[in-house]
Amino acid sequence: MTFGSGGRRSIQLSYARERGSADTKVQALARPRNVPFGRGRVKAAGRPERLARDGVGRSIVNYMAFRRMAFGDRRPCPFDGGGGARTPQVALFGVRYYARGRTAPCVQSSDFGGELHCPVTEGAMHAVRFEARHLPFFNALGTLDPASPEWAAAKAGLVTLRLLDSWLVHGPSVIARGDRGRRAVDAAIEELARSDTERQLLANIVAAMHRAPQPAVVHLAAPLLAYAHALQVRAAWVLAADVYESVLEECGCAAVEPARCDLPAAATAALRLGSCHRQLGDRARAAEAYAMAEVMGARADDIYTVLKAQLGRAKLTVDRGNLPEAEELCDAVIAAAAKAGFTDIRAEARYERAHVAARRGQAALAASLAFQSWTETTDPMERDRVLVGLASALADVGHREAARDANLLLAAQACDPSTRWVATINLIELAALDHRQIDFLRHRRALERVPLPPPLAGYYHLYVAQGYRTFGQVDRARRALDQAIAIAEEHKLNELLIRAETLKSAEEREDRTVRSRTAAPAAGEEVALVQVAEAIRGAREMAGISG
Repeated sequence: MTFGSGGRRSIQLSYARERGSADTKVQALARPRNVPFGRGRVKAAGRPERLARDGVGRSIVNYMAFRRMAFGDRRPCPFDGGGGARTPQVALFGVRYYARGRTAPCVQSSDFGGELHCPVTEGAMHAVRFEARHLPFFNALGTLDPASPEWAAAKAGLVTLRLLDSWLVHGPSVIARGDRGRRAVDAAIEELARSDTERQLLANIVAAMHRAPQPAVVHLAAPLLAYAHALQVRAAWVLAADVYESVLEECGCAAVEPARCDLPAAATAALRLGSCHRQLGDRARAAEAYAMAEVMGARADDIYTVLKAQLGRAKLTVDRGNLPEAEELCDAVIAAAAKAGFTDIRAEARYERAHVAARRGQAALAASLAFQSWTETTDPMERDRVLVGLASALADVGHREAARDANLLLAAQACDPSTRWVATINLIELAALDHRQIDFLRHRRALERVPLPPPLAGYYHLYVAQGYRTFGQVDRARRALDQAIAIAEEHKLNELLIRAETLKSAEEREDRTVRSRTAAPAAGEEVALVQVAEAIRGAREMAGISG
């Protein structure tokens, strides 16, 4: 059972900007967190001959669609063909290129924060350096259904963040109510439902720009972090990571302008950025973010942030399957948090320690630690996550009805989508173990089209394979098992890979027995577990959720 839910770069092209008779080459400094890009070549007709596999072409198309939506821009997409001296034209992140047979001056427009129109000679681009910002939002607009609330939310977020970028460069004039970009932002925010929390959070960002004494992200850190957290809560981890990176880049370095630095905000952004990358299965970037948070916490003598970052590293160690090291890290954080009086960190570390115990086959210990964590945890989302682990430990010691009660409660009421997904995956496994075919099919369909992060996707396919095998659908079981193994190999999920290959070996031997992973608890432990099970059943019944 699954125990819980787991800078940007400027393109270096050389560009000629004409002011009167003088040509000035524009240079800009590369920023951290580089986004990889390639070069696009232009044919004599002006159409792209090749684009690298990094998605530049797709982003251009997305941006042009965005311009038509936000500003009523009816100019053709660069890949729609077209003729004339000034077509086709490409607008990307505030810079427009168009192919023509001769060199002409660049023209500054008053479009969203000011665009730079640069001519492109036949057969080649003039070198242009620009900064690619908020690519995940552009790509979201290109992949989501334009009629969906998620698309409207991504649009509102994008235009607000682009207004922020323009404000940082051009100053307060771009946020005046008569400005074209400001009107586009207000209209996009108004399109969101009044019940949508992101509507007010985006409005808060715009309001903070008005109140700021000077254009600097340090004055907007709190509303930006709140908006990013809302994205994270609804499992839009890629979008949330983009916002966290913006805060981290602008607030995390005091080398040039100390007044623009906010180490606590940057450390918070780094911690949450690590969590987003972990959910997305990118452990390398998650480890980098946690390391930055730990360094910032140490510089600011912030023990709380340091311990949170160390706990993040412990979670990554659990994900990698290095359980002995993870146990040591968790125990160290528990001791340090108890000494410093940080009850919430101690509770969270106990939960991770319970996770380690469960994966080492110590289910009774896992249940005990998870119950202690649950009683200490006050945050609703964290309580949900701890209940997932407690349910898993109960199932491992044979209290499957109690585990089912807990997961039904979580699948219906958990705050975080990822926690609901974990609970549903666990219900799939329990239905297979208890030979509840109707429940198995119902829970499997609930996640069939959900874009799960890699660890959850791997366990989903593993338990679906186990269920198909239980109900005699061998071919479907093999396909699901192959998917689980492929995900485990790609993302180096060692424990998942071992379990999937073990199940595959048993299938090849036609061994259909289901083995318990843990020994039965001792008599004293059993009494405590029964009390926990009764408490969980009472919670489900009070919530009005049928068993």
